[in-house]
Amino acid sequence: MLRLSDAFPGVRFHYEAEEPPAAVAARAQMSILLRVWLFFFGWDTAYPRRQGYFENGNGGGVEFHFEARQPVPSITATSYGRTASLDENFDRLYAATGWKIVYPSF
Repeated sequence: MLRLSDAFPGVRFHYEAEEPPAAVAARAQMSILLRVWLFFFGWDTAYPRRQGYFENGNGGGVEFHFEARQPVPSITATSYGRTASLDENFDRLYAATGWKIVYPSF
C-alpha cells in the first residue's frame, strides 16, 4: 500500500475480509451452466484482500486488487478512461519497486 500510495498520490484503499454477500447471492442465482463455465474459465478471488482506487485530474483512473498478506504475491490493476495520463504514475511505481506491468491478451 505504501508503494502504491507513493506512485499514485491520493489512492484510496478498502479492506474486504470476505466475499461480499451480494456476490454470494448473485452466484446462487446463476444457472448451473454458467457456474460450470466459471469453474473452468473464471478465477477465484482470494480473501481477505484490499482494493484501491486512484483517479487523476486528467480523466484517468486505476483500480487495484491484491491479497491482504505479506508478501503480496501480485497486484491486479485495471485502468479506465484516459490511460495515457497514468504512464508517469506507473513509471514511478516501476522505478520504486521494479514491478512490471503485464497487460492481458484478449
